[in-house]
Amino acid sequence: MSRKIANVLLFCSFALFACGDDDEVAPPVPRPDGSECSESMACEGDELCLAGRCHAPCTEDDQCARTETCDTEMGVCVGGASPGPILPDGGMDASSDDAGSDAGPMCPEECPAEAPVCDEDTGECVACISSDDCTTDGEVCDTARHLCVAADDHPCAACDAESTCTDGTVCAMDASGRSSCLQPCEAGMECAPGFACGEEDTHCQPVGTTCAAVDAAIRSETCEAAASCEDPDAPARATCSTAGDCTLSCTAESGCPLDLPCVEGTCDFPAGTE
Repeated sequence: MSRKIANVLLFCSFALFACGDDDEVAPPVPRPDGSECSESMACEGDELCLAGRCHAPCTEDDQCARTETCDTEMGVCVGGASPGPILPDGGMDASSDDAGSDAGPMCPEECPAEAPVCDEDTGECVACISSDDCTTDGEVCDTARHLCVAADDHPCAACDAESTCTDGTVCAMDASGRSSCLQPCEAGMECAPGFACGEEDTHCQPVGTTCAAVDAAIRSETCEAAASCEDPDAPARATCSTAGDCTLSCTAESGCPLDLPCVEGTCDFPAGTE
């Protein structure tokens, strides 16, 4: 009888050991540095769980790995940009400047005198963004090339709200988004030679090129390369002649704006075309 009681007690002890208490919580599983962590997945050693990641504690960069820096405000090593302020629930503040946001292109701290304006879209220093940036009287901003040019009234001349365009043209947005002197039109309406009015156009647009290139050629602007004679976002037939003037390339089919002659593959823009 005593042997049977002993066996029963042994079986009960084994059952209690195997099953345990249903309410008992398993100990946290340690996670290596940089791994995900939570209340049930603790970090290893003295590492800290911030924003769901394990981070080594630090007070200076020398205490961190070669590819990490020490965020002294939070007292942890971080890789690259700081993970940002930690919210009470352990998440990151997405509105923070340090929360991995892309600041986009950045201009230098100080732009040079010849290009004093920062174009925040490209991160480049330019002469102007609008005519307000042009300090010389009688100048307007060529918003395609970001250059201050003398105000004029010929077709495709750069203009602004204060400009006086003539010959039936008005200051309007051309196909490339540049403010230019253009002739109003309706679909199918006849335009000046070298210009056409498409089905969706409200103003006559230059054919096969852009107003920036036509304007530079009419002005006979000096150049060293074709890139300075046209809209960098819409290169179209602009070229720099051997004489160092902006002009347009042409063929018998393409022709030239304003009915100018095509001479040896180049539109002949004599001085005073406007």
